[in-house]
Amino acid sequence: MKNNTDDFIEKALNSLTEGSQPSQNQKQRMLEDLLFQIQTEEDSKVGRFRNMVTVYPWRFGFGVSALQAVLLTLMFGSNYTNFILQFLGR
Repeated sequence: MKNNTDDFIEKALNSLTEGSQPSQNQKQRMLEDLLFQIQTEEDSKVGRFRNMVTVYPWRFGFGVSALQAVLLTLMFGSNYTNFILQFLGR
């Protein structure tokens, strides 16, 4: 024979599992959002580049900064590096 605490715990666990699952309306909304996103994606190189910049702006900024540092160091040699370090106060 089950006591009241076992029934209470069982009901609580059942309510947690039911609450964590999406409803039919939520499932439909997620599907519509995915389909809309797939339709609006571009396969061109410009579209993919624009998507990368807007989704990962920190990656784009770091890449541009690294490219700038390499190119200017190649053009000006160690003078560029020394100038930047002096500018930063090191």
